[in-house]
Amino acid sequence: MNFVPYRKDIFPLEDMVLRRALALDVKDDDWKAINAMLAPLGAKPKGGVYHRDHSYRVGLLASEIAAEAATDTMNVFVSGKVLTPIKALFFAGLLHDVGKALVPACTLCATEKWTDEDRKNMEPHVLDGFRMLRDRFDFTAHVIVWHHAFQAGGYPKELPAALQPFSEETLEKAKEYGKLLMVADVFDALHRVNSATGGVALTSEEIKTRMLKLHPELLGDLVSRLYEKGVLR
Repeated sequence: MNFVPYRKDIFPLEDMVLRRALALDVKDDDWKAINAMLAPLGAKPKGGVYHRDHSYRVGLLASEIAAEAATDTMNVFVSGKVLTPIKALFFAGLLHDVGKALVPACTLCATEKWTDEDRKNMEPHVLDGFRMLRDRFDFTAHVIVWHHAFQAGGYPKELPAALQPFSEETLEKAKEYGKLLMVADVFDALHRVNSATGGVALTSEEIKTRMLKLHPELLGDLVSRLYEKGVLR
């Protein structure tokens, strides 16, 4: 799996994720649960480690995007506690692809143009992830269902029923978080060399050009602001 690193962290990726978890005061049992959910993905043959590391990077980047783009009005009240956008997006970024543990390795590792069979194999990962998070990370589950929903031919076509009696406002915030998660997911994915990049590594300027075209009708000037602030670079 060819990937062009873009993060300039001084610590290894796993250490950076742990440091972010500690900085956000993630509870020990939540942290153990997150790692247990990511373990099957990392254990997948061939491309599993890439997709696990993709989840690490998206978790870091999504939380950084939230720190820049979100406001206190986007806090949510979940299970009797306030969940900040930064922590919510950290969780969602780490867990957005856990459903890929059920995707055949031949699809996960594909670098050539995808077939209809590959698309058929990949699409269930969103709802599979939703079900895997159920009863442990219910709000996060409602965030991750959006990370492919905005693209052309997006999925899932129908949203799952609420896992708790969440208010409409809370579910709307999950959608807003889903937009920020999408930004992090797409940015990281553009650093992978595959058919979507023409089989060559994109330059940072080429990636920026593509990112600036990412759903301006949904994101407004968010992407340009993230570049101005150095969150994307």
